Order: sequence, then C-alpha cells, then structure tokens
Amino acid sequence: MMKKTIIIVIIALGFIIQAKSQQFSLYSQYMQNKYALNPAVAGSTDGINIGMSHRQLWTGLKGAPSIQNVYLHMPINDQMGIGAQVFNLTAGPSRKTGFAGTYAYHVKLNDNLKLSVGLSAIINQYYLDKSALDMKIPDDPILTTGSDELIVPDATFGTYLYGKKFYVGLIASQLIPLNANFKNDILENKQERHYFIHSGYNFKISDNFAIEPSVLGRFIETGIYQVDANLKFNIMNVMWIGGSYRLDDAVVGMIGVKVENIHFGYSYDYTLSDIGNYSNGSHEIVIIFNFGRKNDKSML
Repeated sequence: MMKKTIIIVIIALGFIIQAKSQQFSLYSQYMQNKYALNPAVAGSTDGINIGMSHRQLWTGLKGAPSIQNVYLHMPINDQMGIGAQVFNLTAGPSRKTGFAGTYAYHVKLNDNLKLSVGLSAIINQYYLDKSALDMKIPDDPILTTGSDELIVPDATFGTYLYGKKFYVGLIASQLIPLNANFKNDILENKQERHYFIHSGYNFKISDNFAIEPSVLGRFIETGIYQVDANLKFNIMNVMWIGGSYRLDDAVVGMIGVKVENIHFGYSYDYTLSDIGNYSNGSHEIVIIFNFGRKNDKSML
C-alpha cells in the first residue's frame, strides 16, 4: 500500500511540474487562448484582453487533475505589449500555483504582417498536503523528511509571426532547468525544456462562414513529442464549432459563441490512451473578454 501511494504521489507531482508547458496537453482550446501558450502574443490585439478557463481532466478518476487559469494582456503602444497570468493545478494531494509576467515587442514587417518576441518570467509554488496521504508506516520518509512547499523560478520565450488571417509561433518553455523537489530523495523532478510550434490560417468562404485549420506540435528534450491537428468552423462571426485529434491521446469536440466582445467556449476530450479505461474524459470551459477592441490584428 505504501509503495502504491508513493507511486501515485510521484505521478501527481510529475504532472504538476510539467503542467505549465502542457506536456500532458492540459489545454484543448489554446487556439482561442494563445497568450496562455505563447508570451509573444501579448499585445497582438487591440484593447485589453482578459481570459479565464477551468479544465477538469479525466472525470470519474479520484484525485484527477483540475486546472484554472486567469490572464490579461494588452498593447501599451504600437510596438510593445504586456501581460500577466495566474494559474493553479491540483492533482491528488499536490498543488501547483504560479504567476507569470510578460513583455513582448512587435515589429511591423509590412501592411499585413507583424513579428513579435516575448518573454515571461514565472514563479511557481508547489505544495504537498501530507495530511492527505494514507501512509501505513508513520515514519515514512515522505512524511518525516523534506518540506511541504517550495518555490521554483522559470521562464518562457516565444516568437509570433501574425497577420489578419495567419499566424505561426515558436515557444521554448521551462528555460531554467532546476530540480523541483521537496528536499528528500523520493519526490523530485527536473524541469526539462519544452519546445512548441503552433500555426493556423483563416480561410474566409463567405461573409458568414470561415474555416480555420491549425496545428500544435510539442517536443521535450527527453525525446517525447506530440501533435494536435485542429479544425474550426466560424458561423456568422457569432458561433463556432470544431474538433481536434491529439496523436495517440484524445479526440476533442469544441463549441463556442460570441456575444458582443465576450467569447464563451466549451470542449470535451474523449480519451484514447489507456487512462480512458478509468475515466470519463475531460471538460474545459473558456471565457474571454475583449475591451476596447477596434479591430483584430490576429485570428480570434
């Protein structure tokens, strides 16, 4: 029983440590919420952009992870953008809370295209609720050694080439390769660097209909990779439906509506991996507010 509990805790902590970099595909609606993925997106649209999301992974599985994210980004002039986000991930007895502050610089290449670079400085706090662990041995090292929480700095760098209908971005995350551990020999995990590429294009079919294919690729220095292929249909600029295929992991269905400058989105992940035998899929809700927007500089 003790070994089983330790394994569960290690898996949960590993999940949390990798959460911000999306090693486990924590967000499905990143095409609606690109700043949460790429710091260079900060300031790429007019006005103040505020977004929030809640995601429950693997419903029906006890202790399954849930994630909350709140962000804000905006331009401060034609060349600079700033942003901030707070995120929280819980998984079993462990929790990760983080804050990121972002600066992005935008260069106009021509009348239809801009290039930006952005950097986010991140502070992560990890917490382990030892009282929630059901240990059969009172002096188990998990309970008697190390600390309950720790602070780990991190950074993410991104580039973003974008226009009215097109975007492509490159991201490098977990740039500070520190060990996130609770000062014992059992619970530790190194922050491996992660690399992402995301791209999409808006094909306008008519005034009331458009198709937006997009793709997201992930690569971890340890050799792990994953690819998402997405397709979204915009209807009369007030509603959209779409879907994704995440290689060897999940099929995702998405739907959203736009009311004035407020966007609502919902997605459901049908799990294809082995964990689907023990859970009922994942749910995600996204709300995005756009204040003072005059026109889009990039795809919604």
